[in-house]
Amino acid sequence: MWTQSDSVTPDVLLAIPANRPDQLFSGDEEADRKLYWALALAYHPDRHPGRAEAFKHLGELKAQRDRQIAEHRWPGAGIRELKLAGGKRLRIRYLRNVPFELGNALIATHSVTYLLREEHRALYQHAVRTIRHLPFENDAMRAEARRFLPHIELEAETSAGPALVLRKPPHAARLRDVLDHLGGRVNPRHVAWILSTLHNVGAYLSWAGLTHNAISLETVFVSPAHHSGMLLGGWWYARPAGERIAHLPGPSADLWQSILPHHLTAAGRATPRLDRELIRLAGRTLLGDAGGMRLLRDPAIPRALRTWVTSPGDDDGIVDYANWARTREAAFGPRKFVVMDLTPREIYGAP
Repeated sequence: MWTQSDSVTPDVLLAIPANRPDQLFSGDEEADRKLYWALALAYHPDRHPGRAEAFKHLGELKAQRDRQIAEHRWPGAGIRELKLAGGKRLRIRYLRNVPFELGNALIATHSVTYLLREEHRALYQHAVRTIRHLPFENDAMRAEARRFLPHIELEAETSAGPALVLRKPPHAARLRDVLDHLGGRVNPRHVAWILSTLHNVGAYLSWAGLTHNAISLETVFVSPAHHSGMLLGGWWYARPAGERIAHLPGPSADLWQSILPHHLTAAGRATPRLDRELIRLAGRTLLGDAGGMRLLRDPAIPRALRTWVTSPGDDDGIVDYANWARTREAAFGPRKFVVMDLTPREIYGAP
């Protein structure tokens, strides 16, 4: 990828395959915007008639870049240097740069850095307070729950807005990236342990009196090797149950309006039911059909699992987790560790 427009000659630009925009762009929205406009001015046919071909190819690369990011196919990795308050700099060697509704997330081997735009500072501050004050009954519970909850490594200020660096195990990958790598469908046995992780998180949230409101393939990271997971993203939307909700990401807002009973949404207050429905949506998506209609007729998926992901959940995450445990056994029998032969290196090209 390139950071200096004067290094990109027409010959260099034209040598970049149209399906490899990562050879020009970094995937960072602001940096790519600046690079694109600098090159567009340098190659515009009104100013440089001999560079019309390069200008056209630049537009194709930019369109392909935007399409790959929108479709979660962006392969780019790189190094991002963040300017911090006090003149310090944070250098991040990331594996993937993922746009999300509030900014960008840099997925690295040992961390995930969420870069939020300045206009979302209030949501950022809310997430930090929520994470730092997650309740635990005792040290034993803290040690157990910390395996699937976020741990803040660093809060930082950049020139574009706040940044939050969260710890990530090197053996974990974003659930969306796992699904994309597997071609849009995950083996039902592996969906089962992923759902067990999500329902475990849901049980904790119910115990804590919290609603997350953004459980999704974008916010969850899983370890195929350990059959474990972490809910790292989306804490900007977390609220105590019953508190008024002001912000929701797109998929959550859609479920809020289309699935939840009117009496729950009319008051505009956080309800645990949304987390239950988001977990089921994640299960359906991992099985290859977010809508769920095709799953009902798929003989490769155990009937108990099909019924679970297409049926409403319980308001109480603890009850829901207990019911899920019975469903899992009905679908697959006693718990058995089935190896999921997949690593972050295969997904991200991790070092």
